Amino acid sequence: MNKVFKRVISIMLVLAMSIGVVSQVLAADSADPVQVVSDVEKAAETLTTGKQVPVIIIHGISQIDTVITDENGKPLLNDEGETITGWPLTVDIKELVLTVLFPVLLTLITQKDFASEAGYKAACNAVKYNACDLNGDPVYPTFVDRQYCSVAEMDQEHRDIVYDAVPFQDVAKEIGEDNLYFFAYNSSGDVTQIAEDLNDYIEMVKEQTDSEEVSLAPISMGGTIVTAWLEMFSGRYDLFYDNYDSVHKIVFVIAALDGSAILGDLFVNDTLLNNDEFLYTRLLPELLDEEWYSYLINLALRILPHDVLISVVDSIFSGVKDTLVGNCTIFWALIPKANFDESYELYFKDKGPEYDTIRTKVKLYNTAQKNLKPNIDRLMSDEFGGIVHAICSYGLPLYTVGSSSLYINADSIIHSASTSLFATFANLGETLPVDYVAKNPVCTDPTHNHISPDRVVDASTSYLPETTWYVQGLNHERTGRSDSVINFAGVLLKDDTIKDVHSDPENYPQFNGSRTTRDLRNHDIPNAEKALAENQTMTAEQRAELQAALDDCKLMLTETVVDTVDCENRMQRLKNALIDIGVYAAPEEPSEAAGVAREIFKWLSDTAYKSWGTKGFSELLAG
Repeated sequence: MNKVFKRVISIMLVLAMSIGVVSQVLAADSADPVQVVSDVEKAAETLTTGKQVPVIIIHGISQIDTVITDENGKPLLNDEGETITGWPLTVDIKELVLTVLFPVLLTLITQKDFASEAGYKAACNAVKYNACDLNGDPVYPTFVDRQYCSVAEMDQEHRDIVYDAVPFQDVAKEIGEDNLYFFAYNSSGDVTQIAEDLNDYIEMVKEQTDSEEVSLAPISMGGTIVTAWLEMFSGRYDLFYDNYDSVHKIVFVIAALDGSAILGDLFVNDTLLNNDEFLYTRLLPELLDEEWYSYLINLALRILPHDVLISVVDSIFSGVKDTLVGNCTIFWALIPKANFDESYELYFKDKGPEYDTIRTKVKLYNTAQKNLKPNIDRLMSDEFGGIVHAICSYGLPLYTVGSSSLYINADSIIHSASTSLFATFANLGETLPVDYVAKNPVCTDPTHNHISPDRVVDASTSYLPETTWYVQGLNHERTGRSDSVINFAGVLLKDDTIKDVHSDPENYPQFNGSRTTRDLRNHDIPNAEKALAENQTMTAEQRAELQAALDDCKLMLTETVVDTVDCENRMQRLKNALIDIGVYAAPEEPSEAAGVAREIFKWLSDTAYKSWGTKGFSELLAG
């Protein structure tokens, strides 16, 4: 159920995160311009010193806990004496129940809408600790435990926090923990202030490491922070200086560089919640992995008349949107630029001049999105000699909320055009037409083939056709579990050996498979090694099979070319060997009763919609 809960919360946040784009300028101290060095000078210095460029990781949404405090910085506590956190969300269940209990009972008894107002209030209260004011600042003082030192200098607790958020342990072994930094931020904060803080952090790292430049590793939402930084510190704004010469390299890792189509759909109201058949037959089963009770809940929705149900659902979404998203510029940054104008008009049309600060910041981030390509081009120009790489995933649908989920290629959370800087993708389940020819608007070399072997991707339309890599089938939420992706990011960050997709295609092809190996590395391999060292009861055949399966999995972890199915089979072989000697219990067979219940309730749910449409039980009884 934890997985289900996280998914539902994810969707609710996505709902909340609805709106598009961020970035403007807010107070900043002027600084003397840093001396610009040319690409040739940078290259020469690297060759002569051989010094590792320090790396700053910029994490994704909610990967770092935040603590709500009073005005004196003392953590706030709930009624049970527990610390109130912004991330993960702290929800006062007791208050929630008391707010909705009577209105819901009254609604059920009368079949009239007495619950919408309570639902709106409950939703506002549920996310109140992440709300922002009319300046885009958090309403509640929020503490972010940002460490102003390298990972090497952190205590074990903070080192564990970093590696739990982003498993860069192997990368750290290559570049040295003294060259690895972690920029923590509030995932519901002001993107302009966070970008400003990032610039200060860059300067701090340069000073601590005696380096003239750093490399950035933005992950997921971290891409929006860097997008804002590229705009704000481009030299085009009086409040901020040009600081491009401080960045040697950026490696975007499954980064939201054009927001998420889920949020775009939600804010322009292109949601499948408006599709009656979807609401009454598919929404809950798809969120709850088609468990039998998801179809039962479909039937239970009919306890309320259709109009009342829709009103209550809309009020809850509105409460989350108004409280969490409306004034939170970092969530506006997650709206695709194609949806910005309509989203902006729908949200702000009834808002007064008190929203002007938010309007200004939102418009500036939209400018940052529009300027992303020229900003990247400028960073990579001879003047600055910067390097930009991207790693993206494709081949999965978005979570089923908006209409985009029906056809857009994605990684389940972010559409792949966003993480790939606008490569072209066939619709889900389809391939590019047989007569399709690469468009090549950026790469004009006719000898380069940027169409994927599965004919799903035309990478030639990406802003960076030569320096963007694609992995097939990697769920966004599992990026941190993929050793192949994280370690490849480390290869790109370690030095400049891999310059583009043509540097070493045998080991690092532009199009690759994916594997998620966290359980293998954290549990299966240690358990297998322990069993081989301590278990004296296994047979010779069992020992031989366990050793062979273990060796094969260790070999797999050294392989950079990934066959997803083959990797899954090799990992399962090790699990089976551990099951055979009793280290793991055999997986439970699917419950026959649950399967029967699923089929029965699915049939009832589908039949109810075909027969009754959207009518609630009281509407049916009333004729």
